[in-house]
Amino acid sequence: MSEEKPTGKDGVTVSRGDWKTALRGWIILLICYGVGVLLQHAGVPLPGNLIGLMLLTLCLLRGWVTFAVMEQACQFLLRHMLFFFIPIIVGVAQYAGLLQEQAIPVTVAMLTGPPLIMLITGKIVQKAHDRIAARDTRDKTIKTSFEPKEEK
Repeated sequence: MSEEKPTGKDGVTVSRGDWKTALRGWIILLICYGVGVLLQHAGVPLPGNLIGLMLLTLCLLRGWVTFAVMEQACQFLLRHMLFFFIPIIVGVAQYAGLLQEQAIPVTVAMLTGPPLIMLITGKIVQKAHDRIAARDTRDKTIKTSFEPKEEK
């Protein structure tokens, strides 16, 4: 008899051991971030949080960290994302006068920037996909041209 596991309102399975997995994920996140900040202070010309993100990606790709552990840790961040925007909103409110003075350039940048970025990103991804597909087709052609022919 299988017992159904309870799920939260976001559809994620909830169990008693999840807090341990989430804690491991948070520790991994903090370590990657901390190493990134240390490398930034050591002279690497990139922001520490970006270095930490690259380290976390490397750990995930190499299999040193599992996706399941990181997923549990990130569920909190995803559920409570609005809290992370409060400092940004307060910061924007401090510059309300400047934003009113520069309303047209800011509006143009907000309306044209994201679509332009999406267009450029899409073109880059399409080119990368086409190159990979061409390489795979070429590799198949090379592989089949060297296979021995069956004699009848």
